Amino acid sequence: MFRAFGMFLAIVAVTIAAAILLNSAAAESLPFSLALRSKLTADYSQDGEQSILGVLRLSILGDALRDLGLTPKEADQQAAGIKIALEDPVPTATALNFEGDDPYTPTPTSTPTPTVTNTPTNTPTNTPRPTKTLVPTSTKKPALPTAKLGDSTAPVIADPGTLNPTLGYLGTSICSVDVDVLNAHITDVPPSSGIKKVRIKYKVYDEGSILYNSYIFSSDLTMCPTGGFTPSGGFDACYDGPSPKFNLSISPGFSATINSGPDLFEIHVWLIVEDNKGLTDTHFYGFYTADHTCDG
Repeated sequence: MFRAFGMFLAIVAVTIAAAILLNSAAAESLPFSLALRSKLTADYSQDGEQSILGVLRLSILGDALRDLGLTPKEADQQAAGIKIALEDPVPTATALNFEGDDPYTPTPTSTPTPTVTNTPTNTPTNTPRPTKTLVPTSTKKPALPTAKLGDSTAPVIADPGTLNPTLGYLGTSICSVDVDVLNAHITDVPPSSGIKKVRIKYKVYDEGSILYNSYIFSSDLTMCPTGGFTPSGGFDACYDGPSPKFNLSISPGFSATINSGPDLFEIHVWLIVEDNKGLTDTHFYGFYTADHTCDG
């Protein structure tokens, strides 16, 4: 291939040299001087109209080769080789930069394939609404009323409970006893003002009904934990006590009246309840008996 191309260049060079020689000879034979340079100024601007390049037929190469003395077969082979050489792509040189670096060779990079992105749809979603948070508030227990208006009914000792010890004779030369009450049941209809106090009280008599002293009261009994005001406004509770126990006693000089006998002393015992309006109810348990000599 390169041999044929070299031969073609040789032919072109010979043709150009022949044209120069012929032109020089013709110029010397002319009777007048002929200027070869144009008197016009060169104009490299774009042409107004585009001209069409002439067609170069490569068959002329075969004619030129035959004129050089090649056989028709050899001329056709050389022309075919030149034609193939002309149809090959022209090699290009990769330019260097001014720093003298190696030629840049572009490296192909992979282009990521675009992925399909789902377009959001206008689908309504249920967004929970904020709820109110209840703030705990302190709940105070209602205080016991001191005197509720409209309370005109006295409380009731529904059950006096049990007085301990059992009523009866204390024994020879025994002049005192410690007592308490268990499970006394107290009620008050609505509107109740509440219970102020529940107590034990006692007086001393003799068998002849002679009174020796006035009432003596115990300390307050204690309300059971489950008792108190009812939803309707009444009152219902049980009571125990007192604690410590209540001492009932007969001693020398406890009364200005002396029991000279033979009647025994009688210690009468009651339970009394009072509400906040001052209304009361009482229950008589009975009495203990002691020797008439307890005051002597």
